[in-house]
Amino acid sequence: LLDIGMPGMDGLQVCEALRAMPDLKHVKIIAQTGWGDEHMRRKTAAAGFDLHLVKPVDPHVLEDMLWLLRSGRKAA
Repeated sequence: LLDIGMPGMDGLQVCEALRAMPDLKHVKIIAQTGWGDEHMRRKTAAAGFDLHLVKPVDPHVLEDMLWLLRSGRKAA
């Protein structure tokens, strides 16, 4: 889980840096943010996030998303 609105390097930059590391390309990264608009969802997808969850995150939704990632399925 990676927050987007962080000081210094924001979550988008952190995700892009992680995706640039060959040993970490397979790691699943979930955006956890207060920004849920379509523009931000496009930005998180472009940065390499696997999923985008809006705070406050319902624990049941998080559990479902983790199951989807483990199973290799895409969220609707």
